[in-house]
Amino acid sequence: MMSDSRRKNIHRPLFKIALYCSWPAFLFFEIGGYVVAIFWVAVFVLLIRQDRRKAWRLLFFSPWIIIPLFHFTAGTIGYFSGTAALGGVGYPGPGFFNLDRQYRAWHSTSGCVQYGNEPLTDGPRNAAIYLWTNLCGYQRDVYQGYYPDERKTQQLLNQQGKMVDVHQTERGIDFLLDGKKYQIRNQDHRAMPLPDSCRSGRVVVVGDELLIFKSDTSPIQTYLADHKTGLIFACYWGSFF
Repeated sequence: MMSDSRRKNIHRPLFKIALYCSWPAFLFFEIGGYVVAIFWVAVFVLLIRQDRRKAWRLLFFSPWIIIPLFHFTAGTIGYFSGTAALGGVGYPGPGFFNLDRQYRAWHSTSGCVQYGNEPLTDGPRNAAIYLWTNLCGYQRDVYQGYYPDERKTQQLLNQQGKMVDVHQTERGIDFLLDGKKYQIRNQDHRAMPLPDSCRSGRVVVVGDELLIFKSDTSPIQTYLADHKTGLIFACYWGSFF
């Protein structure tokens, strides 16, 4: 039977090799397949050799546990601070920066290059947003009200849209409707700018929640804004218009 000292002499370098190799494998994911195999072999060996403490330490301090926990925590903090964004990969197309209709979180992208470790970064962060939204409702400081899709938005414009003259400002537009003043403003960090020259357009006011605006000078774009703040949270680019 193997003595405790001999077992430690074998387990200690096995533990260090597996742990130290796991981090480069995570950072350079294209070479990670072989190291991942070595890592799990080391965990298996430690378990069958009755050194469960080292096996659990190896699991806990590996990037496959720490990194997902870190990003899940970041997603949780983002949710409760009202700044959570759903992560993804790829070039942002039209409508990418719209507020997510189901979870009322913004979208973000890490770019066009996919490294392979996104399930351990974006996945846990998004999972935290899904979890807390389902448990506690929408995060604070985002639009909470009625959010029609593109087809319904067009129907509302066709049925209830009213022509208004608008005054353009540095941050957006102002207009009068039925004797009441409204404003629609850009969000600086979102790629949903209003047209440069805008003189008139069609407007729908939905209760005290939603403003819908479609400019005559840029008819392919339709904007949805929060009635209370005037901030644009979505822009439809004419798929159905």
